[in-house]
Amino acid sequence: MAKPTNIEDIIAQVDQLNEEQRQKLFERLFDPLKRRFATNTAAHVRLSSLAGLGAEIWDGESGIDKYLEEERQW
Repeated sequence: MAKPTNIEDIIAQVDQLNEEQRQKLFERLFDPLKRRFATNTAAHVRLSSLAGLGAEIWDGESGIDKYLEEERQW
């Protein structure tokens, strides 16, 4: 039965690669991740689009006091 490969064995093997081979390895490992995140719209949310989010909590004159009182009652 073959011994299972562990992370230390893999790192030792990567250390033996030349620069060109390492570059190819990293491209094969990370290119699918880059493509996945490039098409993921959630990864491209602008901070300015969050302006006003949760504003209903602070509606009214006593909004802040009411919110803080509810939080303190945990």
